[in-house]
Amino acid sequence: MKALSLSFSLVLSIIYCTLYSQVQPVDVFVTEYNLSPSTMMDALILNTGSEASAQTITTLYGPSMEPLVVVQSQLFNLPSGSWRTSSLGAQVESVQYSSGDVSAAIQSQGILPAGQFTICVEVISTMNGESDSQQFCKEIISNYLGFLQLLSPYNEEEIETTKPTLLWNHSEPFTSLNSQERFRLALVEQLEGQSAQEALESNNPVFLLEAISFHAINYPASAQPLKPGSRYAWKVQRLSMENVVAETESWSFTIKNSAPEVANKYAQFKSYGTPYTYMMNGDKLYFKFDEEYAAGEFKLFVNAPGGKAIEVGATLVNTDSSNANLVKSGHNQFVADLSELNLPSGVYDIYTINKKNEKARLKIYVQ
Repeated sequence: MKALSLSFSLVLSIIYCTLYSQVQPVDVFVTEYNLSPSTMMDALILNTGSEASAQTITTLYGPSMEPLVVVQSQLFNLPSGSWRTSSLGAQVESVQYSSGDVSAAIQSQGILPAGQFTICVEVISTMNGESDSQQFCKEIISNYLGFLQLLSPYNEEEIETTKPTLLWNHSEPFTSLNSQERFRLALVEQLEGQSAQEALESNNPVFLLEAISFHAINYPASAQPLKPGSRYAWKVQRLSMENVVAETESWSFTIKNSAPEVANKYAQFKSYGTPYTYMMNGDKLYFKFDEEYAAGEFKLFVNAPGGKAIEVGATLVNTDSSNANLVKSGHNQFVADLSELNLPSGVYDIYTINKKNEKARLKIYVQ
C-alpha cells in the first residue's frame, strides 16, 4: 500500500490548520486486508482550539473516483491536541455500500482488491457555537492478491471421466482486474517419475487457457482428448504485465482406465479422505450411493452461509424400474432440490448420515 508522502502532507495540513482552521484531519489509516467501517473511520485529527464536538464522514473511491463505501460516525468529543478517532471511542453511525463487485468484496470479505483507490475523510466540528468542515484525502495502492486456489479435481484424485470440470477460486471479483492483468490455466500430461510441478515446467500443455474469467471450466470437446489411465497436472496463474505474480499449487489427477467419455451426472459422496467437488448445474443436486442406502434411511445436510446445517430431502430416481425401486447391486441414484436455499455463488459442504450414523461428504460449487 502506498500513500502520498506523509511528512509533506502532514506539514502542509498543520500549517493550514494553524492559519485557517482549528480542527483539521491530517491522515487516515487503512489496511487492504482488514477493511471495515470502524477501521475506515480511524483518522488523525489536529485540534488547535478548545474542546469541540466532531463527526467524520469517510468515503472510499474507486479508480474512476466512483464512491464505493461511505462511513459516517456518531458525534464525539474532540479535545485540544492531536488525536486518532480510534482512541476517542468514535462509533459508526451509518454505512453505505455502492452496488458492484468491488464494494461487495469489501463488504463480505473485508479486503481491498488490488488496484488504485482514494480515501477521503471529512471532519465536521462545532466549537463555541460555530461549525466548520475540513477534508483530507490520500491515494491508496493496494497490492493485496488474496487467495488463489484449486478446488477440483483434488490433488492426486482418481476421476471417472475424460471430460472433467476444472474448478478453482480466488478472493476478489474478476471486475477488479485492470487491463494488464489476467488468469491463465495450464494442464499437461504428467509422465512417470515427474512431479506435478516438474510436468508443468517441462511438458507442452494439453489444454491452455490464456485468459479466464470464470471459476468452472468444462473440458471442451475441441481440446486434445484426455486418455484413460493417464495422469495430468494443472495449475492457475495470475499475470500482471505478462509477469506471474501469483499461482496456485500444482495438482495432479488420474483418469481411471474404465472412464467414460462423457461427464458423470451423478456426484459421489466419500466417507473418508478429501471429498469430491461437484459443479451444480441449476438447483438440483444429483448423487448416488451404494445399494445399502435408501431414501428415508439417510439424512442429507447442507452447510449454508453462516455455518448453519440445513436438512434437505432427497428423491430416488433410478430409471431401471418403472417404480424407481432400490436396486440390489450397484448404485442407487437420487436427486435433491436446493432451490429453496437460494445459495449464492461459492463452495459448500454437504454431508449425509445413514441409519448406522456413518457420515459421507461432498463439496458442491454453485455458479
